Amino acid sequence: MSSVNENASPAQTWPELLDQLAAKAKREGTLKALSSAEGFTEKVRRVQEINGLRRKLVSWISQCSESAYGKSGGTASRLRDEGNLKFKRNDNLGSLKFYTESVICAPALGPELSLAFGNRSAALYHLGRYQDCLQDIELALKHRYPKNLEFKLHQRRGQCFVKLGEFDPAKAAFDLAIQALDLIPKLTPEKRDSLSRDIQALSVESVSISKSQTSLPEAWPGSIPPTFEPTNPDLPGATSSLSVKRDPEKGRFVVADEEVAVGQVLFSELPYASILLLDQYSTHCHHCYKRFYAPIPCLKCTQARYCSEDCRTDSWDQYHQHECAHLDLLHSVGIAHLALRTVEVTGYNNLINLKPFFNQITLSSTSLFPSGEPYRNVVDLVEHSRTMPPDEIFQYATTALLLTMYLSQRTSFFSSGSMSGLKLDPSLDVNEDSLDFIGGLMLKHMLQLVCNASAIYEVGPTKEASEDLNNAVSETEQRRIATAIYPGASMMNHSCDPTVINSFFNNRLIVRAIMPVAKGGEIFNCYGPHFRRHLRQERLTDLQSQYNFTCRCSHCADPKADFRLHGRFAAFKCSNCDGPIPDILKEAELTNQEDWHANQPCMDCGQARRSSQQIGDVFLGLDLFNKGQEMAARQDFSGAIHSFQKSLEVRERSLYKNHKDILETLDSLAKCQAMMGNFSQSAESLRKCISIVENRYGAVSIEVGHELVKFSDILEGQIADNGLNPKTAEALEAILKRASEILLLHYGNWHHEFQEVQEKLKQVSILLPPNK
Repeated sequence: MSSVNENASPAQTWPELLDQLAAKAKREGTLKALSSAEGFTEKVRRVQEINGLRRKLVSWISQCSESAYGKSGGTASRLRDEGNLKFKRNDNLGSLKFYTESVICAPALGPELSLAFGNRSAALYHLGRYQDCLQDIELALKHRYPKNLEFKLHQRRGQCFVKLGEFDPAKAAFDLAIQALDLIPKLTPEKRDSLSRDIQALSVESVSISKSQTSLPEAWPGSIPPTFEPTNPDLPGATSSLSVKRDPEKGRFVVADEEVAVGQVLFSELPYASILLLDQYSTHCHHCYKRFYAPIPCLKCTQARYCSEDCRTDSWDQYHQHECAHLDLLHSVGIAHLALRTVEVTGYNNLINLKPFFNQITLSSTSLFPSGEPYRNVVDLVEHSRTMPPDEIFQYATTALLLTMYLSQRTSFFSSGSMSGLKLDPSLDVNEDSLDFIGGLMLKHMLQLVCNASAIYEVGPTKEASEDLNNAVSETEQRRIATAIYPGASMMNHSCDPTVINSFFNNRLIVRAIMPVAKGGEIFNCYGPHFRRHLRQERLTDLQSQYNFTCRCSHCADPKADFRLHGRFAAFKCSNCDGPIPDILKEAELTNQEDWHANQPCMDCGQARRSSQQIGDVFLGLDLFNKGQEMAARQDFSGAIHSFQKSLEVRERSLYKNHKDILETLDSLAKCQAMMGNFSQSAESLRKCISIVENRYGAVSIEVGHELVKFSDILEGQIADNGLNPKTAEALEAILKRASEILLLHYGNWHHEFQEVQEKLKQVSILLPPNK
């Protein structure tokens, strides 16, 4: 039996420690014994038999202690004082940041939490965040806000309701504010009358406003994604028009039982389990991943933050009670954290009750598994352990053992009751067989997640756009915020030319059709590599590496398909017809061949017309472009425009019209022209950009949608700068309508980008003549 004697270095990461342990296991022959172990549970048993390994894991658990994330009344008070200073200077945003940190640090017991909520509500009111303000007022009162100050909260609540157009609740709040004056000790009658008159004046004013207001703005229709009731029994979160088929070669796959139309929602699925990425903790709810403005804290630690009390309660009941104060350990193990979360949300009692219905080797469900049990959809997801190298299996099994030990030693997961503290009762008798069973499930889930985990994304402004408030052009990007497991959507097979597009509403996955599918046709998802965005060899390598299959879609089956598409965007210009002449180096790269002739013909007219000057123009155009970039970085936009125009002139002389270098030049030129207020010129540059993007990504691609939104910003600037021109307004309306159609297709009418475009359309309609 092998032994582990080295002590883990505090500076070591978990992957580094695993590499060290795996190398030792390989030298001592342990990996061979692990390879022969049958089943996931047995593999975890073999790993824990290594002498000293459990001691190493106990040490790692101890090293990851999170005492630094405890609550502190003194810290909360100090942060609140800092917020007060900012608030007195009318720095509402600055005060909000300090008040929020005070809320996060304040203990659940004592006055600090209620005071922090109360003060933050004032900043939120002045920032126009009335719903957030109302929530903070409720929480301040719930946490025993000082009675002598309570009238201020009721008054502020009334003012919020007035701003929201809810006048009956406003009057009730003002009445409570007047009643709360009686709770102030030693308040003189004169002072009470003065405060009462002020509050009464606000109440009277609200009545006057309610009488003059004829209608309230309506909420955007369809702002919540659709759900399917009853849910599809074979596919969680799917419409009933889909079903799962099985094939000996490709396994399970999803087909349409009836015709599918473009834009139709096929899945609206919540994750079985998911984890928020660490760098999103300060901006997104720990449970539903909604972006928040005024977070609500976990009552025990300072890391988990929520958008509402409901999310905080659900999070605690499902998993956070087992993770609170130990998140550093769980961050260290990466994707294995999601495997742990999957076990936690299923629950120990439920897992033990289901144990007799598992195949004890594969830990997959048997025919006796209870029908309708959601966990079945997870345990039956595919994994590729048979093709995984022994050292990787060892590392996953060791991590599964670590997390099982963590659950048994530091949480109440294995107890039958709900958690009453952060440590397991040492007297609790946990059956070793149950521990091994949980460890085996943990290992299986890790291996499943390698090819079944889904990234949750949100679309928002780029970091540069967020920091540069003067930027006239909208720049957006897709950001990963969480990782999840969606058992229903995981049933879809991959194609590099998919039939669906994915988007997210907080943690809900929305799958929409982007092309029609005939009855009986297969529904294809894209696992990441897309034929318009990735080269063939890159796609094949990535899919084989992560998902253990070779893609046979039409774009991967043909070695020259990449060249016919991507080659056009890296081609020279034909002097005969202005068509694309292949770049021979790019052609060899795209087709993975080296036997191409040095002088390839034009892809349109077939003539071999390329001059030596074109090669020189490539380097000259790049040099001019780089100089423009340097000038733009120094905010010398006039000089940058001149350099970009020269670069564009050189590049258009020698490169094909849709070349990627021409696109990047036009995009940079448009941005600088907008920064200089030259909106007409910027619009012309962006119009050319859109044409290239359409050819590269498709006419209804999200890339085109984002370009159209940028174009609309420029046209709005043109109108603001030069005054109303009916032709410009009509062009803006047409651009916004097209952008709206694309965003609706990709995101749905509940998405904020679509709704922002709709608001722009409403404003444009006001500018257009009445008969338009």
